[in-house]
Amino acid sequence: MTTTGNVQITITDGAAGVVVVPSNQVQVVIGCATAGTVGSVVATRSLSTLSSTFTNGPLVEAAGLTIQAGGTVLAIRATTNAAGYVLGSTQSVPAITGTDTSSPIKITTGSAHGLTSGDVVTIASVVGQTGANGTFVVVVVDATHFTLTGSTSVGAWVSGGTITFTGTVFTGTGTSVPTITGAALDDYYVKILIVAGGTRGTAGITFNLSLDAGRSYGPTIALGTATSYALTGTGLTWNLAAGTLVAGDYITAAGVAPALNAAGVAAALVSLQASPYAVTGWGSIHVVGVLAGADESTIQTTMDTLATGYVFTGCFTSARDAKAPTSYGGIGETDAAWTAAILADFSAVSAKRMLAAAGYYNMPSAFSLAVAGTPRYRRPLAWAQAAREVTIQPQTHSGRVRDGALSQIVVDPVNDPTDGFVYHDERINPGLDYKTGGAGRFTSATTRIGLGSAGLGYYIVNPLMLSPLGSDFWMWPFRAVMDVACDVVHQIGQQFINSDLQTNQNGTLSDLSARTIKTAIEGAIQAQMIALAMISGASVSVDQTQNILITGTVVITVTIIARAYVLEEDVTIGFANQLAA
Repeated sequence: MTTTGNVQITITDGAAGVVVVPSNQVQVVIGCATAGTVGSVVATRSLSTLSSTFTNGPLVEAAGLTIQAGGTVLAIRATTNAAGYVLGSTQSVPAITGTDTSSPIKITTGSAHGLTSGDVVTIASVVGQTGANGTFVVVVVDATHFTLTGSTSVGAWVSGGTITFTGTVFTGTGTSVPTITGAALDDYYVKILIVAGGTRGTAGITFNLSLDAGRSYGPTIALGTATSYALTGTGLTWNLAAGTLVAGDYITAAGVAPALNAAGVAAALVSLQASPYAVTGWGSIHVVGVLAGADESTIQTTMDTLATGYVFTGCFTSARDAKAPTSYGGIGETDAAWTAAILADFSAVSAKRMLAAAGYYNMPSAFSLAVAGTPRYRRPLAWAQAAREVTIQPQTHSGRVRDGALSQIVVDPVNDPTDGFVYHDERINPGLDYKTGGAGRFTSATTRIGLGSAGLGYYIVNPLMLSPLGSDFWMWPFRAVMDVACDVVHQIGQQFINSDLQTNQNGTLSDLSARTIKTAIEGAIQAQMIALAMISGASVSVDQTQNILITGTVVITVTIIARAYVLEEDVTIGFANQLAA
Protein backbone atom coordinates (compact mmCIF):
# COMPACT_ATOMS: atom_id res chain seq x y z
CA MET A 1 0.00 0.00 0.00
CA THR A 2 1.33 3.44 -0.90
CA THR A 3 1.07 6.44 1.40
CA THR A 4 1.17 10.15 0.73
CA GLY A 5 3.67 10.86 3.49
CA ASN A 6 1.39 13.70 4.48
CA VAL A 7 -0.50 14.57 7.65
CA GLN A 8 -4.14 15.16 6.69
CA ILE A 9 -7.01 16.86 8.47
CA THR A 10 -10.42 15.74 7.24
CA ILE A 11 -13.89 16.90 8.17
CA THR A 12 -17.31 15.75 7.01
CA ASP A 13 -19.63 18.44 5.73
CA GLY A 14 -23.16 17.34 4.91
CA ALA A 15 -23.38 19.71 1.98
CA ALA A 16 -19.85 19.58 0.70
CA GLY A 17 -18.38 16.11 1.11
CA VAL A 18 -14.78 15.81 2.34
CA VAL A 19 -12.35 18.70 2.75
CA VAL A 20 -8.58 18.04 3.03
CA VAL A 21 -6.36 20.85 4.29
CA PRO A 22 -2.57 20.42 3.92
CA SER A 23 -0.81 20.30 7.27
CA ASN A 24 1.59 23.09 8.13
CA GLN A 25 3.88 20.39 9.55
CA VAL A 26 4.60 19.11 6.04
CA GLN A 27 7.45 20.93 4.32
CA VAL A 28 9.01 20.50 0.90
CA VAL A 29 12.82 20.79 1.08
CA ILE A 30 14.77 21.23 -2.17
CA GLY A 31 18.57 21.24 -2.26
CA CYS A 32 21.82 19.61 -3.34
CA ALA A 33 22.89 16.21 -2.00
CA THR A 34 25.55 13.61 -2.79
CA ALA A 35 23.14 10.75 -3.51
CA GLY A 36 19.50 10.11 -4.38
CA THR A 37 17.58 10.57 -7.62
CA VAL A 38 17.29 14.13 -8.88
CA GLY A 39 13.66 15.27 -8.93
CA SER A 40 12.32 12.29 -6.97
CA VAL A 41 10.18 13.15 -3.93
CA VAL A 42 11.03 11.30 -0.69
CA ALA A 43 8.56 11.74 2.18
CA THR A 44 10.00 11.03 5.61
CA ARG A 45 10.15 11.94 9.29
CA SER A 46 13.24 9.80 9.82
CA LEU A 47 16.77 11.18 10.04
CA SER A 48 18.19 7.77 9.15
CA THR A 49 16.03 7.55 6.02
CA LEU A 50 17.17 11.04 5.06
CA SER A 51 20.87 10.18 5.38
CA SER A 52 20.61 6.73 3.82
CA THR A 53 18.76 8.12 0.80
CA PHE A 54 20.75 11.29 0.15
CA THR A 55 23.97 10.57 2.16
CA ASN A 56 24.90 14.18 2.99
CA GLY A 57 24.93 17.75 1.72
CA PRO A 58 22.80 20.87 2.34
CA LEU A 59 19.52 19.07 1.55
CA VAL A 60 20.15 16.48 4.25
CA GLU A 61 21.22 19.04 6.85
CA ALA A 62 18.32 21.47 6.31
CA ALA A 63 15.70 18.72 6.15
CA GLY A 64 17.21 17.24 9.33
CA LEU A 65 16.52 20.44 11.27
CA THR A 66 12.90 20.43 10.08
CA ILE A 67 12.48 16.80 11.15
CA GLN A 68 14.04 17.57 14.55
CA ALA A 69 11.46 20.34 14.96
CA GLY A 70 8.67 17.78 14.44
CA GLY A 71 7.98 18.20 10.75
CA THR A 72 7.48 15.79 7.88
CA VAL A 73 9.68 16.57 4.88
CA LEU A 74 9.11 16.00 1.19
CA ALA A 75 12.80 16.00 0.24
CA ILE A 76 13.84 16.59 -3.37
CA ARG A 77 17.38 16.48 -4.63
CA ALA A 78 18.00 19.32 -7.09
CA THR A 79 20.45 19.36 -9.97
CA THR A 80 23.89 20.56 -8.88
CA ASN A 81 24.77 23.61 -10.93
CA ALA A 82 28.31 24.01 -9.56
CA ALA A 83 30.43 21.62 -7.52
CA GLY A 84 31.69 22.53 -4.08
CA TYR A 85 35.20 23.88 -3.63
CA VAL A 86 37.66 25.36 -1.15
CA LEU A 87 37.03 29.07 -0.67
CA GLY A 88 39.79 31.23 -2.09
CA SER A 89 41.26 28.49 -4.28
CA THR A 90 39.96 30.40 -7.31
CA GLN A 91 41.01 33.80 -5.97
CA SER A 92 42.88 35.88 -8.52
CA VAL A 93 46.37 36.97 -7.42
CA PRO A 94 48.45 39.33 -9.61
CA ALA A 95 51.53 38.05 -11.41
CA ILE A 96 55.06 38.33 -10.03
CA THR A 97 57.08 41.29 -11.28
CA GLY A 98 60.25 40.57 -9.35
CA THR A 99 61.95 38.97 -6.34
CA ASP A 100 64.96 39.66 -4.19
CA THR A 101 67.92 37.32 -3.67
CA SER A 102 67.66 36.90 0.09
CA SER A 103 66.31 33.90 2.00
CA PRO A 104 63.43 33.70 2.60
CA ILE A 105 62.62 35.10 -0.82
CA LYS A 106 60.63 38.32 -1.03
CA ILE A 107 58.08 38.48 -3.87
CA THR A 108 56.96 41.65 -5.63
CA THR A 109 53.60 41.87 -7.42
CA GLY A 110 52.51 44.47 -9.96
CA SER A 111 49.38 45.36 -7.99
CA ALA A 112 47.93 44.66 -4.56
CA HIS A 113 48.09 40.92 -3.86
CA GLY A 114 45.27 40.81 -1.28
CA LEU A 115 47.01 38.14 0.81
CA THR A 116 47.23 37.86 4.59
CA SER A 117 50.11 36.44 6.64
CA GLY A 118 49.48 32.71 7.04
CA ASP A 119 47.93 32.26 3.60
CA VAL A 120 49.31 29.34 1.62
CA VAL A 121 50.20 29.95 -2.03
CA THR A 122 51.62 27.89 -4.86
CA ILE A 123 54.06 29.66 -7.19
CA ALA A 124 55.09 28.41 -10.62
CA SER A 125 56.91 29.46 -13.80
CA VAL A 126 59.49 31.71 -12.16
CA VAL A 127 62.62 31.90 -14.33
CA GLY A 128 65.95 32.57 -12.65
CA GLN A 129 64.88 32.67 -9.01
CA THR A 130 63.54 29.11 -9.18
CA GLY A 131 63.68 28.76 -5.39
CA ALA A 132 60.36 30.64 -5.43
CA ASN A 133 58.61 27.82 -7.26
CA GLY A 134 56.62 25.61 -4.89
CA THR A 135 54.03 25.87 -2.12
CA PHE A 136 54.72 28.22 0.78
CA VAL A 137 53.19 29.99 3.75
CA VAL A 138 53.40 33.73 3.15
CA VAL A 139 54.30 36.59 5.48
CA VAL A 140 52.92 39.88 4.18
CA VAL A 141 55.33 42.82 4.06
CA ASP A 142 53.01 45.35 2.42
CA ALA A 143 50.33 45.55 -0.28
CA THR A 144 52.69 44.42 -3.08
CA HIS A 145 55.34 42.41 -1.21
CA PHE A 146 55.40 39.19 0.81
CA THR A 147 57.99 36.60 1.81
CA LEU A 148 57.88 32.83 1.32
CA THR A 149 58.45 31.07 4.63
CA GLY A 150 61.20 28.43 4.38
CA SER A 151 62.29 29.39 0.84
CA THR A 152 65.93 29.54 -0.22
CA SER A 153 67.26 31.91 -2.86
CA VAL A 154 69.02 30.36 -5.85
CA GLY A 155 69.73 33.49 -7.86
CA ALA A 156 68.27 36.55 -9.49
CA TRP A 157 64.77 36.74 -10.92
CA VAL A 158 64.68 36.87 -14.72
CA SER A 159 61.00 36.69 -15.61
CA GLY A 160 57.66 35.03 -14.99
CA GLY A 161 55.83 33.79 -11.98
CA THR A 162 52.20 32.91 -11.34
CA ILE A 163 50.63 32.82 -7.89
CA THR A 164 47.75 30.54 -6.91
CA PHE A 165 46.07 31.01 -3.55
CA THR A 166 45.17 27.57 -2.20
CA GLY A 167 42.49 28.86 0.19
CA THR A 168 44.37 27.35 3.15
CA VAL A 169 45.64 29.43 6.07
CA PHE A 170 48.39 28.17 8.41
CA THR A 171 49.09 29.59 11.86
CA GLY A 172 52.01 28.28 13.87
CA THR A 173 55.73 27.57 13.89
CA GLY A 174 55.82 24.24 12.07
CA THR A 175 57.55 23.85 8.71
CA SER A 176 55.24 21.34 6.99
CA VAL A 177 53.20 23.47 4.56
CA PRO A 178 49.57 22.27 4.63
CA THR A 179 46.90 22.50 1.95
CA ILE A 180 43.23 21.53 2.07
CA THR A 181 41.84 20.47 -1.29
CA GLY A 182 38.78 18.82 -2.78
CA ALA A 183 35.14 19.43 -3.72
CA ALA A 184 33.32 20.33 -0.50
CA LEU A 185 30.01 18.52 0.05
CA ASP A 186 28.61 21.29 2.27
CA ASP A 187 29.60 24.60 3.85
CA TYR A 188 32.42 23.95 6.31
CA TYR A 189 34.80 26.12 8.28
CA VAL A 190 37.58 23.61 8.78
CA LYS A 191 40.03 23.99 11.65
CA ILE A 192 42.68 21.35 12.28
CA LEU A 193 44.41 21.79 15.64
CA ILE A 194 47.71 19.98 16.19
CA VAL A 195 47.67 18.29 19.60
CA ALA A 196 51.07 16.52 19.42
CA GLY A 197 53.70 17.62 16.95
CA GLY A 198 56.16 15.64 14.90
CA THR A 199 57.69 15.09 11.51
CA ARG A 200 55.52 14.48 8.47
CA GLY A 201 55.58 10.78 7.50
CA THR A 202 56.65 9.72 11.00
CA ALA A 203 54.25 8.40 13.64
CA GLY A 204 53.50 10.76 16.49
CA ILE A 205 51.41 13.63 15.09
CA THR A 206 47.90 13.84 16.56
CA PHE A 207 45.20 16.41 15.91
CA ASN A 208 41.59 17.45 16.50
CA LEU A 209 39.21 18.30 13.66
CA SER A 210 36.51 20.95 13.69
CA LEU A 211 34.13 21.72 10.83
CA ASP A 212 32.56 24.73 12.54
CA ALA A 213 35.46 27.16 12.97
CA GLY A 214 36.64 25.58 16.22
CA ARG A 215 33.30 25.76 18.04
CA SER A 216 33.34 21.99 18.52
CA TYR A 217 35.92 19.27 17.90
CA GLY A 218 35.86 15.54 17.40
CA PRO A 219 38.15 13.08 19.19
CA THR A 220 41.94 13.23 19.01
CA ILE A 221 43.12 11.45 15.85
CA ALA A 222 46.56 9.93 15.24
CA LEU A 223 47.93 10.76 11.78
CA GLY A 224 50.43 7.91 11.85
CA THR A 225 52.84 7.87 8.91
CA ALA A 226 50.30 9.23 6.41
CA THR A 227 51.14 12.31 4.35
CA SER A 228 47.49 13.22 3.81
CA TYR A 229 44.20 12.76 5.62
CA ALA A 230 40.72 12.56 4.09
CA LEU A 231 38.22 14.52 6.18
CA THR A 232 35.58 11.81 6.16
CA GLY A 233 32.17 12.84 4.86
CA THR A 234 33.25 16.29 3.66
CA GLY A 235 34.86 15.72 0.25
CA LEU A 236 38.01 17.47 1.50
CA THR A 237 41.57 16.25 2.09
CA TRP A 238 44.35 17.67 4.27
CA ASN A 239 47.73 17.39 2.52
CA LEU A 240 51.09 17.75 4.29
CA ALA A 241 54.40 18.78 2.75
CA ALA A 242 57.78 17.66 4.11
CA GLY A 243 58.66 19.20 7.44
CA THR A 244 57.37 19.33 11.00
CA LEU A 245 54.22 20.34 12.85
CA VAL A 246 54.24 21.73 16.38
CA ALA A 247 51.61 21.35 19.10
CA GLY A 248 49.31 24.37 18.90
CA ASP A 249 49.73 24.87 15.15
CA TYR A 250 46.42 25.05 13.31
CA ILE A 251 45.20 24.96 9.73
CA THR A 252 42.02 26.67 8.56
CA ALA A 253 40.02 26.69 5.33
CA ALA A 254 36.42 27.11 4.23
CA GLY A 255 34.55 24.58 2.14
CA VAL A 256 31.80 25.98 -0.08
CA ALA A 257 28.77 23.75 -0.71
CA PRO A 258 27.59 22.64 -4.16
CA ALA A 259 25.25 25.22 -5.66
CA LEU A 260 21.84 24.89 -7.24
CA ASN A 261 20.28 27.47 -9.54
CA ALA A 262 16.82 28.79 -10.35
CA ALA A 263 16.42 26.41 -13.28
CA GLY A 264 17.16 23.42 -11.06
CA VAL A 265 14.67 24.58 -8.44
CA ALA A 266 12.03 25.14 -11.13
CA ALA A 267 12.61 21.61 -12.44
CA ALA A 268 12.20 20.19 -8.92
CA LEU A 269 8.93 22.10 -8.50
CA VAL A 270 7.64 20.75 -11.82
CA SER A 271 8.43 17.21 -10.62
CA LEU A 272 6.65 17.96 -7.36
CA GLN A 273 3.55 19.23 -9.17
CA ALA A 274 3.40 16.00 -11.17
CA SER A 275 3.65 13.83 -8.03
CA PRO A 276 0.80 12.53 -5.84
CA TYR A 277 1.86 15.01 -3.16
CA ALA A 278 0.47 17.88 -5.24
CA VAL A 279 -2.97 16.40 -4.58
CA THR A 280 -2.62 16.20 -0.79
CA GLY A 281 -0.50 19.35 -0.48
CA TRP A 282 2.03 20.67 2.04
CA GLY A 283 2.53 23.67 4.28
CA SER A 284 5.63 25.37 2.86
CA ILE A 285 8.66 24.99 0.61
CA HIS A 286 12.28 25.53 1.67
CA VAL A 287 14.83 26.06 -1.09
CA VAL A 288 18.24 25.22 0.40
CA GLY A 289 20.94 27.29 -1.22
CA VAL A 290 21.94 30.88 -1.87
CA LEU A 291 19.75 32.75 -4.35
CA ALA A 292 20.32 36.09 -6.01
CA GLY A 293 17.51 38.56 -6.60
CA ALA A 294 17.07 37.46 -10.22
CA ASP A 295 16.69 33.83 -9.06
CA GLU A 296 13.80 34.82 -6.80
CA SER A 297 11.94 36.33 -9.74
CA THR A 298 12.52 33.22 -11.87
CA ILE A 299 11.27 30.85 -9.19
CA GLN A 300 8.26 33.09 -8.54
CA THR A 301 7.18 32.40 -12.13
CA THR A 302 7.13 28.68 -11.39
CA MET A 303 5.29 29.29 -8.12
CA ASP A 304 2.64 31.17 -10.09
CA THR A 305 2.36 28.16 -12.39
CA LEU A 306 1.76 25.95 -9.36
CA ALA A 307 -1.02 28.28 -8.19
CA THR A 308 -2.60 28.21 -11.65
CA GLY A 309 -2.65 24.43 -11.22
CA TYR A 310 -4.42 24.82 -7.83
CA VAL A 311 -1.30 24.23 -5.73
CA PHE A 312 -1.17 27.23 -3.40
CA THR A 313 2.08 27.58 -1.47
CA GLY A 314 4.99 29.82 -0.44
CA CYS A 315 8.75 29.43 -0.43
CA PHE A 316 11.57 30.14 2.09
CA THR A 317 14.90 31.16 0.53
CA SER A 318 18.28 32.58 1.58
CA ALA A 319 20.28 35.62 0.51
CA ARG A 320 24.05 35.25 0.56
CA ASP A 321 26.22 35.44 3.66
CA ALA A 322 28.74 38.18 4.36
CA LYS A 323 32.08 37.25 2.83
CA ALA A 324 34.19 34.96 5.02
CA PRO A 325 37.00 36.42 7.15
CA THR A 326 40.60 36.25 6.00
CA SER A 327 41.35 33.65 8.67
CA TYR A 328 39.34 31.18 6.56
CA GLY A 329 40.57 32.17 3.13
CA GLY A 330 37.97 34.89 2.51
CA ILE A 331 38.38 38.60 2.00
CA GLY A 332 36.04 39.73 4.78
CA GLU A 333 33.06 42.08 4.66
CA THR A 334 31.43 44.37 7.19
CA ASP A 335 27.80 44.07 8.25
CA ALA A 336 27.07 47.43 6.59
CA ALA A 337 28.71 46.49 3.28
CA TRP A 338 26.90 43.13 3.19
CA THR A 339 23.54 44.77 3.98
CA ALA A 340 24.00 47.35 1.23
CA ALA A 341 24.97 44.69 -1.31
CA ILE A 342 21.95 42.42 -0.79
CA LEU A 343 19.57 45.39 -0.61
CA ALA A 344 20.79 46.47 -4.04
CA ASP A 345 20.56 42.96 -5.46
CA PHE A 346 16.95 42.43 -4.33
CA SER A 347 15.64 45.97 -4.81
CA ALA A 348 13.79 45.23 -8.07
CA VAL A 349 12.37 41.84 -7.06
CA SER A 350 8.58 41.46 -6.96
CA ALA A 351 7.69 37.97 -5.76
CA LYS A 352 4.57 37.51 -3.63
CA ARG A 353 5.22 33.82 -2.90
CA MET A 354 8.90 34.16 -2.00
CA LEU A 355 10.34 34.89 1.44
CA ALA A 356 14.05 35.77 1.43
CA ALA A 357 15.78 35.57 4.80
CA ALA A 358 19.06 37.39 5.45
CA GLY A 359 21.64 36.62 8.12
CA TYR A 360 23.73 33.59 9.12
CA TYR A 361 24.07 32.01 12.56
CA ASN A 362 25.46 28.91 14.27
CA MET A 363 23.11 25.91 14.31
CA PRO A 364 23.88 22.39 15.62
CA SER A 365 23.66 19.69 12.99
CA ALA A 366 21.03 16.98 13.27
CA PHE A 367 23.82 14.49 12.51
CA SER A 368 27.13 13.58 14.14
CA LEU A 369 30.41 12.78 12.41
CA ALA A 370 32.85 10.37 14.01
CA VAL A 371 35.82 12.60 13.18
CA ALA A 372 34.24 15.98 14.08
CA GLY A 373 31.53 15.39 16.68
CA THR A 374 28.28 17.34 16.29
CA PRO A 375 29.19 20.58 14.52
CA ARG A 376 27.45 23.90 15.03
CA TYR A 377 27.54 24.90 11.39
CA ARG A 378 27.10 28.46 10.18
CA ARG A 379 23.68 28.36 8.50
CA PRO A 380 21.21 30.79 6.90
CA LEU A 381 18.42 32.26 9.00
CA ALA A 382 15.94 30.66 6.59
CA TRP A 383 16.85 27.23 8.00
CA ALA A 384 15.68 28.22 11.48
CA GLN A 385 12.67 30.05 10.04
CA ALA A 386 11.64 26.97 8.05
CA ALA A 387 12.00 24.73 11.12
CA ARG A 388 9.92 27.15 13.21
CA GLU A 389 7.16 27.15 10.58
CA VAL A 390 6.36 23.44 11.03
CA THR A 391 5.69 24.04 14.74
CA ILE A 392 3.13 26.83 14.36
CA GLN A 393 -0.17 27.46 12.59
CA PRO A 394 -0.38 29.28 9.23
CA GLN A 395 -1.69 32.47 10.85
CA THR A 396 1.01 32.62 13.54
CA HIS A 397 3.76 35.22 13.25
CA SER A 398 7.04 33.28 13.39
CA GLY A 399 8.54 36.01 15.56
CA ARG A 400 5.85 35.83 18.25
CA VAL A 401 7.89 36.56 21.36
CA ARG A 402 6.05 34.22 23.71
CA ASP A 403 7.09 31.28 21.49
CA GLY A 404 10.70 31.97 22.43
CA ALA A 405 13.88 32.50 20.44
CA LEU A 406 14.66 30.36 17.41
CA SER A 407 15.84 27.17 19.08
CA GLN A 408 18.12 26.12 16.21
CA ILE A 409 20.44 29.11 16.73
CA VAL A 410 23.12 28.77 19.41
CA VAL A 411 24.63 31.99 20.74
CA ASP A 412 28.11 32.13 22.28
CA PRO A 413 28.31 35.63 23.79
CA VAL A 414 32.02 35.24 24.58
CA ASN A 415 33.42 33.97 21.27
CA ASP A 416 30.89 35.05 18.61
CA PRO A 417 31.79 38.76 18.75
CA THR A 418 35.49 38.07 18.08
CA ASP A 419 35.46 35.17 15.61
CA GLY A 420 35.46 37.38 12.51
CA PHE A 421 32.01 36.41 11.23
CA VAL A 422 28.99 38.70 10.84
CA TYR A 423 25.97 37.95 13.06
CA HIS A 424 23.42 40.46 11.87
CA ASP A 425 21.18 41.84 14.62
CA GLU A 426 18.43 44.10 13.32
CA ARG A 427 18.18 45.70 16.79
CA ILE A 428 21.76 46.93 16.56
CA ASN A 429 22.14 47.40 12.80
CA PRO A 430 18.67 48.00 11.35
CA GLY A 431 18.23 48.08 7.60
CA LEU A 432 16.76 44.83 6.30
CA ASP A 433 13.15 45.26 7.50
CA TYR A 434 11.22 48.20 6.05
CA LYS A 435 8.49 47.78 8.68
CA THR A 436 10.96 48.73 11.42
CA GLY A 437 12.69 51.56 9.60
CA GLY A 438 14.99 49.70 7.22
CA ALA A 439 15.00 49.72 3.44
CA GLY A 440 14.57 46.05 2.62
CA ARG A 441 11.94 43.34 2.40
CA PHE A 442 14.09 40.67 4.00
CA THR A 443 13.09 38.42 6.87
CA SER A 444 15.71 39.19 9.49
CA ALA A 445 16.54 38.44 13.11
CA THR A 446 16.92 40.47 16.27
CA THR A 447 17.91 40.03 19.89
CA ARG A 448 15.57 41.38 22.58
CA ILE A 449 16.36 43.32 25.74
CA GLY A 450 14.61 42.54 29.01
CA LEU A 451 14.05 38.80 28.54
CA GLY A 452 16.97 37.61 30.65
CA SER A 453 19.03 34.81 29.10
CA ALA A 454 16.28 34.29 26.49
CA GLY A 455 17.20 37.70 25.10
CA LEU A 456 20.55 36.29 23.96
CA GLY A 457 18.70 34.24 21.34
CA TYR A 458 17.49 35.49 17.99
CA TYR A 459 13.86 36.25 17.10
CA ILE A 460 12.33 36.84 13.69
CA VAL A 461 11.56 40.55 13.31
CA ASN A 462 8.86 40.09 10.66
CA PRO A 463 8.44 37.22 8.16
CA LEU A 464 8.45 39.60 5.22
CA MET A 465 7.65 38.50 1.68
CA LEU A 466 9.31 39.91 -1.43
CA SER A 467 5.96 41.42 -2.36
CA PRO A 468 5.82 44.98 -3.71
CA LEU A 469 5.19 47.67 -1.13
CA GLY A 470 1.48 48.07 -0.45
CA SER A 471 0.66 44.45 -1.20
CA ASP A 472 -1.87 42.64 1.00
CA PHE A 473 0.65 39.78 1.07
CA TRP A 474 3.55 41.67 2.63
CA MET A 475 3.94 39.10 5.42
CA TRP A 476 4.05 35.29 5.36
CA PRO A 477 0.93 34.66 7.54
CA PHE A 478 -1.27 36.72 5.20
CA ARG A 479 -0.12 34.67 2.22
CA ALA A 480 -0.40 31.42 4.17
CA VAL A 481 -4.00 31.88 5.32
CA MET A 482 -5.06 33.06 1.87
CA ASP A 483 -3.57 29.88 0.41
CA VAL A 484 -5.53 27.79 2.93
CA ALA A 485 -8.70 29.68 1.94
CA CYS A 486 -7.96 28.99 -1.72
CA ASP A 487 -7.51 25.29 -0.94
CA VAL A 488 -10.82 25.16 0.93
CA VAL A 489 -12.83 27.09 -1.66
CA HIS A 490 -11.31 25.13 -4.53
CA GLN A 491 -12.17 21.80 -2.92
CA ILE A 492 -15.71 22.81 -2.02
CA GLY A 493 -16.27 24.43 -5.38
CA GLN A 494 -15.31 21.23 -7.16
CA GLN A 495 -18.17 19.43 -5.45
CA PHE A 496 -20.53 21.47 -7.65
CA ILE A 497 -18.73 20.99 -10.96
CA ASN A 498 -21.10 19.31 -13.46
CA SER A 499 -23.93 19.49 -10.92
CA ASP A 500 -27.43 20.34 -12.05
CA LEU A 501 -28.89 23.30 -10.19
CA GLN A 502 -32.30 24.91 -10.08
CA THR A 503 -32.68 28.20 -11.97
CA ASN A 504 -35.21 30.94 -12.27
CA GLN A 505 -37.14 31.40 -15.51
CA ASN A 506 -34.54 33.88 -16.77
CA GLY A 507 -31.72 31.34 -16.31
CA THR A 508 -30.25 32.82 -13.14
CA LEU A 509 -29.60 30.69 -10.08
CA SER A 510 -32.55 30.21 -7.79
CA ASP A 511 -32.30 31.35 -4.18
CA LEU A 512 -32.15 27.71 -3.09
CA SER A 513 -29.24 26.85 -5.41
CA ALA A 514 -27.30 29.99 -4.51
CA ARG A 515 -27.85 29.35 -0.81
CA THR A 516 -26.67 25.75 -1.17
CA ILE A 517 -23.35 26.86 -2.64
CA LYS A 518 -22.93 29.74 -0.17
CA THR A 519 -23.70 27.50 2.83
CA ALA A 520 -21.23 24.85 1.69
CA ILE A 521 -18.34 27.30 1.29
CA GLU A 522 -19.13 29.23 4.46
CA GLY A 523 -19.42 26.01 6.45
CA ALA A 524 -16.02 24.77 5.30
CA ILE A 525 -14.31 28.10 5.98
CA GLN A 526 -15.94 28.22 9.40
CA ALA A 527 -14.78 24.71 10.31
CA GLN A 528 -11.32 24.83 8.77
CA MET A 529 -10.33 28.43 9.45
CA ILE A 530 -12.53 30.59 11.69
CA ALA A 531 -13.06 27.89 14.33
CA LEU A 532 -9.28 27.34 14.40
CA ALA A 533 -8.59 31.07 14.89
CA MET A 534 -6.85 31.16 11.51
CA ILE A 535 -8.84 34.19 10.36
CA SER A 536 -11.23 36.62 12.06
CA GLY A 537 -14.17 36.07 9.72
CA ALA A 538 -15.31 35.59 6.14
CA SER A 539 -18.17 36.35 3.81
CA VAL A 540 -19.37 34.52 0.69
CA SER A 541 -21.65 35.85 -2.02
CA VAL A 542 -23.02 33.98 -5.03
CA ASP A 543 -23.91 36.14 -8.05
CA GLN A 544 -27.52 35.57 -9.09
CA THR A 545 -27.42 37.91 -12.09
CA GLN A 546 -25.62 35.48 -14.41
CA ASN A 547 -27.68 33.47 -16.92
CA ILE A 548 -26.16 30.14 -16.02
CA LEU A 549 -28.23 28.36 -18.70
CA ILE A 550 -26.14 30.24 -21.26
CA THR A 551 -22.78 30.71 -19.49
CA GLY A 552 -22.58 27.52 -17.41
CA THR A 553 -20.56 29.62 -14.95
CA VAL A 554 -21.30 30.46 -11.32
CA VAL A 555 -19.59 33.63 -10.08
CA ILE A 556 -18.63 33.50 -6.38
CA THR A 557 -16.89 36.16 -4.26
CA VAL A 558 -15.16 35.14 -1.03
CA THR A 559 -13.74 37.75 1.33
CA ILE A 560 -11.71 36.74 4.36
CA ILE A 561 -10.83 38.95 7.32
CA ALA A 562 -7.28 38.43 8.56
CA ARG A 563 -6.11 38.29 12.14
CA ALA A 564 -4.42 41.44 13.49
CA TYR A 565 -0.75 41.43 14.55
CA VAL A 566 0.75 43.56 17.33
CA LEU A 567 3.89 45.00 15.76
CA GLU A 568 4.29 47.85 18.24
CA GLU A 569 3.01 48.94 21.63
CA ASP A 570 2.93 52.63 22.54
CA VAL A 571 3.05 52.95 26.34
CA THR A 572 2.93 56.08 28.47
CA ILE A 573 4.22 55.73 32.02
CA GLY A 574 4.86 58.20 34.83
CA PHE A 575 4.42 59.01 38.52
CA ALA A 576 1.06 59.95 39.92
CA ASN A 577 0.72 63.63 40.82
CA GLN A 578 1.05 63.59 44.60
CA LEU A 579 -0.45 67.10 44.85
CA ALA A 580 -3.61 66.27 42.98
CA ALA A 581 -6.66 66.47 45.21
